Amino acid sequence: SIENSDGDVWEYTVEQVVQGISDTDQSREKDVMDELFSRHASMLHNMVGSTFTEPPQEGAERVHVFGEIARAIGFDADNLFVNYSFDLPLGWCVEEDVEMRGLTQRSHVRETKSGQIAHFNHPFELTLFNSTSKEEEIGGRPRLFVEVCSHKITKMFSIVIQNPVDRITNCLS
Repeated sequence: SIENSDGDVWEYTVEQVVQGISDTDQSREKDVMDELFSRHASMLHNMVGSTFTEPPQEGAERVHVFGEIARAIGFDADNLFVNYSFDLPLGWCVEEDVEMRGLTQRSHVRETKSGQIAHFNHPFELTLFNSTSKEEEIGGRPRLFVEVCSHKITKMFSIVIQNPVDRITNCLS
């Protein structure tokens, strides 16, 4: 029994009214559970899939590049953006319809304790292929070129720095 703040008393009684389960109901319950497990297995299969990327052929390379242009530090200009492109030497290629260049959004430079900083947090993704197994037959390793630009009020662009990013080049090696 339950008593509330007004002094009312509520009494509840629970009784089991089903004495047993019939063979028909037991069969229905089994069918429902089988259907439930079948749908769950199908859902998991659809989430994971059944097709996977084949490994590269003997002597070939596949390089997945997942990167981010995070920030620019120490630039005096405001309204910075980054223009970037990948340079693929002889022997390297990418899948069709893959952008080899891009732009970040404009970012205002803010003064912080560590200096002037502009945040971009711009992700990029690229899959590279090389089917040449000998290092001397290919024209080197892929490189990422970065150009930090400033968008001025007069709608003119000025290049602040243009340089290949050797650190990323070394990561691809």
